[in-house]
Amino acid sequence: MRPERSCPGTDYDQLDVRGSVQVDGTHLQIRVNYAPAEGDQFIIINNDGADPVVGFFDDLPEGAVFTADPPNPVKFHITYRGGSDNNDVVLTATNLALGDAIPFVLADNGNRRVDTNECLT
Repeated sequence: MRPERSCPGTDYDQLDVRGSVQVDGTHLQIRVNYAPAEGDQFIIINNDGADPVVGFFDDLPEGAVFTADPPNPVKFHITYRGGSDNNDVVLTATNLALGDAIPFVLADNGNRRVDTNECLT
């Protein structure tokens, strides 16, 4: 399912919270029953207002990439600063590891590595 058709609470679980959110010392377990497309996003904690998410799930700091549990071991990127207020926990499907994508980089600064703020073809 594409994110524009995915519905929290029906297609995936989402926690709506009010006030501050602390996730330190908790474990995130993800199971995917279909193959999402590259870049599909899922807001798993929808945080109202301006309160930030405090801490991070066990072994998943800001920007970490992890693999979902079987039956479909899709890779996801996690951010605790997602959504319109920059305070939601958002998972983005990334089916290619960054290292696997390097052979497909056609134009970069010549180092064959994807660098921050680099324009690529």
